Amino acid sequence: MKIIARIRDRDPLCVICKAKGLIARTEIIDHIVSLADGGTDDDDNLQGVCKDCSDQKTEEEAARAQGRTPGALIKGKGTGRNGRPTSPDHPWNRRA
Repeated sequence: MKIIARIRDRDPLCVICKAKGLIARTEIIDHIVSLADGGTDDDDNLQGVCKDCSDQKTEEEAARAQGRTPGALIKGKGTGRNGRPTSPDHPWNRRA
């Protein structure tokens, strides 16, 4: 049996949501410890997660690697987490 099928069979529900008492279907096979941080492709380092949990975990890992707080504004990009411009002078942020 292939790795993806094996992990989906073992974790049909997102393990992160399940730990919070929520129910979401596994959509992505995730490394518990990322490969960049020394993790492996062994079954015991893989888990089934939903897309939202995968995205959040990826953001947290990227923030940690860049030495910033997860969810913090990335300086120089000019947009907040919601994708809207942060500059008060931007037309979207001006009051009519």
